[in-house]
Amino acid sequence: MRRKYTKENDKASITGQRKRLENQIYSLNEILLGDPERLFDNTKLLLQFPDKDLSINSVIPNHSFYKDLGIDLGNVKVKDKTVFCLMPFHKSFDKTYLTIKDACQSNGYECYRSDTPYNPGKLLNQIVQLILDSQLIVAVLDGKNPNVFYEIGLAHSIGKTVILIANMSNVKDIPFDLRSDRLLLYSNPKDLKNKLSNILGTIHYV
Repeated sequence: MRRKYTKENDKASITGQRKRLENQIYSLNEILLGDPERLFDNTKLLLQFPDKDLSINSVIPNHSFYKDLGIDLGNVKVKDKTVFCLMPFHKSFDKTYLTIKDACQSNGYECYRSDTPYNPGKLLNQIVQLILDSQLIVAVLDGKNPNVFYEIGLAHSIGKTVILIANMSNVKDIPFDLRSDRLLLYSNPKDLKNKLSNILGTIHYV
């Protein structure tokens, strides 16, 4: 009984520490990048997701990077109708996550982020495993979080289909190389849910 109690306490402690660190990083990023000078052409930015089908690539490349993390690609099994959400761990994004999750569930997808489900161990290993196991990645660009940008790079290198999401009020903060035809800009939670639901309805599998 004592062992179980200690394990649960350790789990809660690690989760709490991680969220506190994410909050601190988010606050520091706001100060550091509060007024960035970026090359930005508003006329080329897509203000809503394009009306075209998406395909999901389930082929996982072979690379020593995964071996270094202790991940056996031969044992990776992509879970049907799953969405992994990349976003900052900050209370100001909780509503955004719930909106994304609601849109996913309405279209038959299971949605989660790296704190749910929780598995003890190195965070990077867990995130990479979740990216590998998921059919689709949704990434929130708001907050200019470097961890999220890194995780987006991992997902792209794996060949995952990634939907980038940002609030219209933050378009000036979107890095140049992340402006793409899979960028969803929204004005409010209802708009986000509607647009994401429409996107999920266009996806087909290859």
